[in-house]
Amino acid sequence: MLKKDGAATAELIIKKKRLIEKPALDVLDELVDKGVIEKDGKEYVLTDIGNKVAEEVHDLEMD
Repeated sequence: MLKKDGAATAELIIKKKRLIEKPALDVLDELVDKGVIEKDGKEYVLTDIGNKVAEEVHDLEMD
């Protein structure tokens, strides 16, 4: 979602993807810890690593 739509708040991600709040927030925290995304104010954005991961996943889905 962040690759396609750009920065988003946790609330928007949870709503658009119909996720359960607590597990989704835990995953967002883990992705921040791993450097895949970062928090810019209230919004999450992909890091350079996150962009590379998103591209790799997209390429795998296309195969």
